[in-house]
Amino acid sequence: MLAFALLGLLAVICFFVGLVCLIRPIQAIRIPTRRRAVTVMGVSFAIFVVAVALTPESTPRKQAELQIPKPQATSQDSVSETKWTAHPFEIVSDEDISFGNRLRRRVTIVASTALTRENRIATLVEAGRQVRRKHHSQFIALFLLPFKSGPVVARIDYAPDKCGVSGEDCTDRVWTDAHASDVVFSPQQEQIYTAWESNKKRFKEFDKDFGFETVNEKRLKTFLAEQFDATPDDIFNTMVQVIASASKQEEMKIPHRLEVLGHLSDKEQKESEEKVCRENLQCWGDKHSMAASVYCPDHIERLGKYDHEWTDGWLQSKFSHFSWKNREKGLITYIGDQIKFQNGFGAWIPHTYHCDFNPFKRKVLNVRAEPGRL
Repeated sequence: MLAFALLGLLAVICFFVGLVCLIRPIQAIRIPTRRRAVTVMGVSFAIFVVAVALTPESTPRKQAELQIPKPQATSQDSVSETKWTAHPFEIVSDEDISFGNRLRRRVTIVASTALTRENRIATLVEAGRQVRRKHHSQFIALFLLPFKSGPVVARIDYAPDKCGVSGEDCTDRVWTDAHASDVVFSPQQEQIYTAWESNKKRFKEFDKDFGFETVNEKRLKTFLAEQFDATPDDIFNTMVQVIASASKQEEMKIPHRLEVLGHLSDKEQKESEEKVCRENLQCWGDKHSMAASVYCPDHIERLGKYDHEWTDGWLQSKFSHFSWKNREKGLITYIGDQIKFQNGFGAWIPHTYHCDFNPFKRKVLNVRAEPGRL
């Protein structure tokens, strides 16, 4: 291999010498003409090609050919994401826990076939998306049960606007506080736990020491022991095992594929803001107060038997208050006291007026007025 390499190097040197002589022939090295210089270059090039062709392949190239092909690039996250599959579920509780200006819900679902931590969280994610589409909630606390009346084995919080339960704890995440257990209960554990929960009311007694009702667990354990042909201690130990196993929940990191499912498009964001505003009297009333100021005054003026006179200034609103006429339908009653009606004796009497307004159709539904101010 070394000999062929030296032959190739010599060919390269001769080629360049010929190239120099092509420009200026050199008699001393017996290349007196340009024709001979071209001949030298041609021969040198041919020798170089032969030397390269006969040179054995280098060791690094052989090694490269023998290397085992690498598998397709697959991150650990993408492999694990295949485990995150939503299972069929049933919503057993959907409570409105809104307060202030933020729409909140507490949702509990049952997903008996979701048995892993990943599948339980993925199922909660899908449930959260469905609830949001229905109610346009700004925050949803979600809980998963392995069977009806069972213990919570997974939970997650969903805030589409990324601002948490308060609306002020804004981050870059829509899904937070994801925790789950992979416990799978036996049929007997499920039956005993369900029986315990469904019979608790039967064994409630008033506790004189504490001043409220409590469950007489001793009597309840005895009752269930007879039902399951077991001892009261067996019943109690089963309950402890179920509760303890369900409470061992690990914090879960949501994969990107699920994280983005909770994000809202521009259209969804606009619809959500509209829905949130409609549920809030202050926002909804302020939004349509200008329209009410345009459509209501003519109807209010006609309430006067004689003349009328508005007392509001150029920059002052005719309506200082508003209330719900029909919250479900989004109807508002606008209220003000900036008008005087003249009576039959020519006296001017201040009046308070009400205008029931449909913001969607921009239509006045009814007006009324009575003497006095707010």
